[in-house]
Amino acid sequence: HRAALAAAERALQLDPMDADAHSALATIVGEAGDLARAQAEFETALRLNPGDAETLTHYAGWASTFGQPERGAEAADRAIRLNPNAPAWTNNYYTYAYFMAGRYDDAVRYDARRDAATLGNFARVVRASLLAAVGRTDEARRAVADAVAHKPDLTIEEFLSDPGLGE
Repeated sequence: HRAALAAAERALQLDPMDADAHSALATIVGEAGDLARAQAEFETALRLNPGDAETLTHYAGWASTFGQPERGAEAADRAIRLNPNAPAWTNNYYTYAYFMAGRYDDAVRYDARRDAATLGNFARVVRASLLAAVGRTDEARRAVADAVAHKPDLTIEEFLSDPGLGE
């Protein structure tokens, strides 16, 4: 974490107008629990480069953590319009953004694009929650079993205590 933080801060010293560096710093400080600074860094990145699909994608995944789930879904919408052939990793961010905004049909669509074998703990819990939310209880139970199989000591308290709700 310290090396990543130092690198992002150094990048901003060299070029304070580098939107990618602001976005990277937002993620780094957000994962460390400094959500106010993370939100400010994302806002700066989006102001500097509002049409960057990758920054919009990352912001989409964080917006609900900042109490702005609708803005996260809107960021996902824009990112998808800008890059309809985005790499597979973006589906995790879109699924979560839409789920948190209550756009379950969109969340289910992007969840279906995720490879179950590559999901992290967080993505597995989101999948189980999403399936339960849309009434697919048998699939939700299997998703919970899958999450516990990959992390037998998984607890809801641990999951919710992660500041960035990361992997």
